[in-house]
Amino acid sequence: MTIYKIIATVAAAAALAGCHGGKTRDGESARTDSLETAIAIQDTLLATAFGAIETIVANQQTIHDQGEMIEVQLAQKEFGADEAARVASRIAALDTLSRRNRAELGTLLGCTSEGCADLTAHSLQNLLIRITAQAGQQEALIDALRNSLKNKHIQSLAAASSIGTLEQRSREIEQQAQAAGALLHTAYYTDGTQRDLLREGVIDRNGFIGRRLSVNENHSLNGFNSVDTRSFTRMRLTGRDPMLVSTHPATSWRITSDKDGGQWLTISDPAAFWKYTKVLVIAYK
Repeated sequence: MTIYKIIATVAAAAALAGCHGGKTRDGESARTDSLETAIAIQDTLLATAFGAIETIVANQQTIHDQGEMIEVQLAQKEFGADEAARVASRIAALDTLSRRNRAELGTLLGCTSEGCADLTAHSLQNLLIRITAQAGQQEALIDALRNSLKNKHIQSLAAASSIGTLEQRSREIEQQAQAAGALLHTAYYTDGTQRDLLREGVIDRNGFIGRRLSVNENHSLNGFNSVDTRSFTRMRLTGRDPMLVSTHPATSWRITSDKDGGQWLTISDPAAFWKYTKVLVIAYK
């Protein structure tokens, strides 16, 4: 039973309870309790729906970033069987995320029971349609990556024969939550002087007053360091007057100094720190 059907069942049970309670209370009190129950269930349903949408959007961002890096890798010169297997595993992990998104979107779009009535609101329905269109584009990207890998010239016959098993491997990886989990918790960081980061196109200057620094959203993640957000909680800062150019809640991090005068970025709340972006950019004077 999905969460939405569970909520619908709770709604029905609450309504039934209100009816029986009406036998011992006056009608006005029963109607008030029923209204309060309906509002609480509605709020729970909407919170669940938007929580699911937030997860879907995060998965789509991961698929976009990882797919871009795989495209660059496939554009390189010939590589052997081991490298092909690693690429196939990464593509399969993306496929797992894509399938999860498609299943969740199908549940949200197909939710028609009485307890799910609010999911068919016009604005929410339009949002889900746009996200579904993006899901279709990402499924096409994954197919293109898989076809590109198949067409890649492999140096040895043994490697070529192993391509036939890669599709089966991709299905097996769907059972391996660790691979998909690693992608979900992958973030990227880079640091350098403001001058170097501006020259490389990693950051931009925006606005007329103060010329505020911001991350260039179109810059490739190639050259960035990848980290696991669950374990990456401390980083040594190597320049003067460090500044976080990327967006992270101020309460989730702090800069401290050790006894030798070195400075460190300490992430005290990883979940909040990476909530808005999976890219960390630090600029020095």
